[in-house]
Amino acid sequence: MSDYIAEPRDSGYRGVHVIVEYDNRMIEVQLRTQVMHEWAITVERLSGRLGEDLKGGRGPQPVLDLLEAISEAMAIEEAGEVVGQVLSEKIRELRRIADPFLRGGSR
Repeated sequence: MSDYIAEPRDSGYRGVHVIVEYDNRMIEVQLRTQVMHEWAITVERLSGRLGEDLKGGRGPQPVLDLLEAISEAMAIEEAGEVVGQVLSEKIRELRRIADPFLRGGSR
């Protein structure tokens, strides 16, 4: 079992992966909340658009930093807490820095 909720990947990915055997085959089951799933799907789509493996930690560093901070904020909100001003400001600044990459500009 890999618990990426207790210890998220550097990319910000969160979820629990369990490998089970069924009918002589190994099957990986990924357990995520709806919020975790939405983050993962968004990152996969963005990866396709940028031609990078963002979940795997590859791609423009400003984008990777933004995704990690967003994941942290989502986890805080999902726990029923309020995202603090410091993290909110960090996300705004990271978004500004990542914007050229997200718009398909310079790499």
